[in-house]
Amino acid sequence: MKNIIGVLITSLILFSSCGKGNESDGFEKSVADVIWYGDPAADGAGLWLKIKEANYKVTNEDNIAAKYKVNKTKVLVEFIKVGEVTYYTMAGPFKAEGVKVVRFIEF
Repeated sequence: MKNIIGVLITSLILFSSCGKGNESDGFEKSVADVIWYGDPAADGAGLWLKIKEANYKVTNEDNIAAKYKVNKTKVLVEFIKVGEVTYYTMAGPFKAEGVKVVRFIEF
């Protein structure tokens, strides 16, 4: 566990010290917890990311590899906030803040 925390801190320091090339692309980077509520095709709520104590619905989960759809996985993610989105489950439509995942960055 201490190794993971060390790697996360080192990664954040390295990525935050990158040159100006990433400042204008509009992407954000953060460590996030994966929340997997099950496949939307089977009435699940799909893929979510918990970023800095806020939960975000992933809008492009069909493009996300299965290895990232594991509940409680900690990831380093590059994303774009897309505002309020509507998602559907068996209980009906719901609204939440959404993110589009640009890429997951391997630790």
